[in-house]
Amino acid sequence: MDVESLAPEAGNLKGFIEQFEVFARAPGGVEKLREIVLQLAIMGRLVENNDDSSELLLKSLVAKKEELIKLKIIKRVKSLGEITDDEKKFNIPKNWVWARASDVFDIRDGTHDSPKYQESGYPLVTSKNIYTGKLDLTNVKYISESDHLKISERSKVDKGDILFAMIGSIGNPVIIDIEPVFSVKNVGLFKYYNRDESVPEFLLLYLKLASVWMKDEASGAVQSFVSLGTLRAIPFPLPPLEEQKRIVAKVDELMTLCDKLEAQQQQQAQTVLRANTAAINALLNPAPKESKKSQKTSEIVPANTPETTFEQNWQRIAQHFNTLYGCTLPMPKGEGRKKKHLVGLENVRSLRQLILQMSCSGLLIDSSKFPDSRDDLIKLGIDKFDNENFGVIPENWCWVKLNELSEFITSGSRGWKKFFSNKGDTFIRSQDIKHDKLFCEDKAYVSLPENIEGKRTRVSDGNILITITGANVGKCALISGLNEKAYVSQHVALVRLISTDYAIYLHKWLTNEFGGRFILVGDSYGDKPGLNLKQIGALPVPFPSIEEQKHIVAKVDQLMTLCNQLEQQLIQSYSDAEKLMQGTVKALVA
Repeated sequence: MDVESLAPEAGNLKGFIEQFEVFARAPGGVEKLREIVLQLAIMGRLVENNDDSSELLLKSLVAKKEELIKLKIIKRVKSLGEITDDEKKFNIPKNWVWARASDVFDIRDGTHDSPKYQESGYPLVTSKNIYTGKLDLTNVKYISESDHLKISERSKVDKGDILFAMIGSIGNPVIIDIEPVFSVKNVGLFKYYNRDESVPEFLLLYLKLASVWMKDEASGAVQSFVSLGTLRAIPFPLPPLEEQKRIVAKVDELMTLCDKLEAQQQQQAQTVLRANTAAINALLNPAPKESKKSQKTSEIVPANTPETTFEQNWQRIAQHFNTLYGCTLPMPKGEGRKKKHLVGLENVRSLRQLILQMSCSGLLIDSSKFPDSRDDLIKLGIDKFDNENFGVIPENWCWVKLNELSEFITSGSRGWKKFFSNKGDTFIRSQDIKHDKLFCEDKAYVSLPENIEGKRTRVSDGNILITITGANVGKCALISGLNEKAYVSQHVALVRLISTDYAIYLHKWLTNEFGGRFILVGDSYGDKPGLNLKQIGALPVPFPSIEEQKHIVAKVDQLMTLCNQLEQQLIQSYSDAEKLMQGTVKALVA
């Protein structure tokens, strides 16, 4: 995508608005559009600047301020000096003026004391009551009338005033839209020298933008905060009064459009997720046909299906592939949504797990074309097969325990700490096994004396490593291409197989969500998650013939390559969209 060609020319506001819906469809687009609209509004780029200069407005407000000081309604604050070029965050239209916030608004703060609380009385509003960007008195604390009156002497709240959190979560400005009968604590209070010459909604827009800068610059040993002096000193871009009203109206219009587009996206995302779930369920759980053998279903391994039904359902996924897996919508609300957590990427993850599940349950290829797996197991010296039914598998497969497939299963020795070194042999810890692979980002080394007991846990190609303690429990890595000596810690189980011929297939079984559930069946360490070696040895494995395993692995690799390509396309699409949005912002604020 040539993102540069899509970005509007500098100052082309009309082009930006015409492409509003296009930008909104990008990953995170609606959220970013809200930010751009806010930024353009405060910079004077959202509506035409055809009013007289705002200098007369500023002079009128300063004069009103002086009148209030003379009447002793407000106190004079220390002069804050001229605004420097470094303080100006952006350029403003020629008919606007920069002013200190305290020249335009009466800025105060609530009490810093902690009045005595009581079961009822007057609410005491703090930053937690405006955390959501709205005034919420649900869990407010109450103070007496005398304390309320005392606090109100310096910081009485009136309808139309704006509250601004000064401690903790800085910002979250809120316009008071009710008749307030409450006091404030550690909250900035923006009032007006002349209500008729002020537009609270424009101030609210500016404070939302300014709070981002304040959060970055905030200081505080225990928690972030901004002082009253900081609030009074912030440079404020003052437009003419009528232009402020037009800006607020335009922002409301575009924010309403953002809300509408977001709602449409959420509905579409829900539809795509439901369709994907239905397609997967149909593929794994079609209407059963009668079979010569009685089949029991299992939550771990789904019932096998006739090839014709499977092919029909797979074809349905293939026909709607782009709809189910090429979507770049944000996750629906309530789905753990993050900026880069997209329906398309989440569905690709589901597709990977679907492929692995089918591969280890006889659904991915036609098992009837391959020999009975018991013949291979007997050749390996294994003649003990599990009679327990852990789930339905093809008739020529069988269940076998992991310890039957293993030469031995062990874990690292204790007391490795005394052998730690800056160089030597690699020491594999539980945190080194990530994403079902060995990934030694911060490598550890040990230097072992000869004939030490710990050398029994030396790792070699074809070994399988499983983490057995801690939050990372149950992660599994297959060792391949190891060109160095390596040993495992006491938190890692080492599985040495009788033969490496089935290592790759076994790893795929252990690392899919369904086989992985068998791993996490016990808790051998009290409150901490963990596994013991007996539990690992008892893990059941659905075992096809080694010849069939090779075909399964090849098919899985082929489909995983497709998933990787699809995921890269989605990520590239996201990257292109990001560049497009950045180009748009750069062009409009130039």
